[in-house]
Formats: sequence, C-alpha cells, structure tokens
Amino acid sequence: MCVFFHVAFFVFGFCQIKEGLIYFFDQLTRVVLVM
Repeated sequence: MCVFFHVAFFVFGFCQIKEGLIYFFDQLTRVVLVM
C-alpha cells in the first residue's frame, strides 16, 4: 500500500512539473514574440 502511494505521489509530482514547464515555455515564447 505504501508503495502505491509513493508511485502515485511521484506521478502527480511529475505531472505538476510538466504543467509548470509547459506554462514557463508558453510565457517565454510570448516574451520572445513581443520582442
């Protein structure tokens, strides 16, 4: 059971990081386009 929670937490954290990277690159692209 503990292993399941660890895996779920890891996957959730990875998804959060991925969302953050997508948002970051989106903002970066907008800044470059404005320039």
